Amino acid sequence: ERRMRAADRRMARERQLLERREDLSPELIRVAVRAGIGNMPRIPRGEIADEQLEAIIRHLVKVKP
Repeated sequence: ERRMRAADRRMARERQLLERREDLSPELIRVAVRAGIGNMPRIPRGEIADEQLEAIIRHLVKVKP
């Protein structure tokens, strides 16, 4: 349980850092998600549909629909 709380705190901190970045382009996010980057595996359309990915991209780059 203690280990899980530490992981939750780390994830929350990492999520905040990602949302603060201003250098994320929609294309970079698409490529990173669909092809993977570094240790992050690719995420196929069966796990995140294109529409869901676009919503995530809009959120991260603050693009209005």
